[in-house]
Amino acid sequence: MLKELDYVCKQNGLTYWLDGGTLIGAVRHKGFIPWDDDIDTAMPREDYEKVIDAFQRSSRNPDILAGLTQDQNNNCIIKVQHKRCPYLFVDIFPWDNYGDCLTTAEQIKKTKRIKEIRKRFKKLQIDREELKQKLNRTMDEEILTHKQTTQSDYVWGIDYNHQWKNWFTRYDVVNPLKTISFEGVEFPCMNNPDAFLTRVYGDYMSYPPRITIGHAMNLKLSKEEKEVINKLKNKNKDSETSSE
Repeated sequence: MLKELDYVCKQNGLTYWLDGGTLIGAVRHKGFIPWDDDIDTAMPREDYEKVIDAFQRSSRNPDILAGLTQDQNNNCIIKVQHKRCPYLFVDIFPWDNYGDCLTTAEQIKKTKRIKEIRKRFKKLQIDREELKQKLNRTMDEEILTHKQTTQSDYVWGIDYNHQWKNWFTRYDVVNPLKTISFEGVEFPCMNNPDAFLTRVYGDYMSYPPRITIGHAMNLKLSKEEKEVINKLKNKNKDSETSSE
């Protein structure tokens, strides 16, 4: 599914890069963190708003699509999912151009304010489309500066309530994008992953003292879901053989 996201983005001129635990995996393991069970990616807001339509136009597999999701805490992001196996997914996190360059202390102070604003949405009883509209309007009206500062900081979109104390990333940490190997395939990567991962995770090259259970490790897959996974695995093997 990450390969399909990569294909769709290339076909439609959209920008994305590996993020979060997937970026750690690429740097530390050259692939998945052994106990991880999803994929994290990021997109600039302008392209993020186009990716659902891009999948409808360009996906080579009708069972793989991008769609807006909403969880019990009113996190509202786009995921790439398989229609017949919802436990397979790629998260896409929106990044906004903040419109200014802040010091680290200013970034942390602004993050605290964003988290205060984010609390409004935790218990709203509204559907995902209405929630998305409210989140976007709040981001636009209460957080972004709309200045034309050159090489402005990025800030994580308010769509997802990240736990980290600093939601800001400097422009030159992300740009220019390069590539990194993940499971033997080159995918887009931010310019300075070490700076980003160190700020967010600290000593990310060391294993955590406690390994937690992932999103779906306790779930029992149905026969159909297992067949879907095997089909995707076999298709991937065939693709690798033909490319050789």
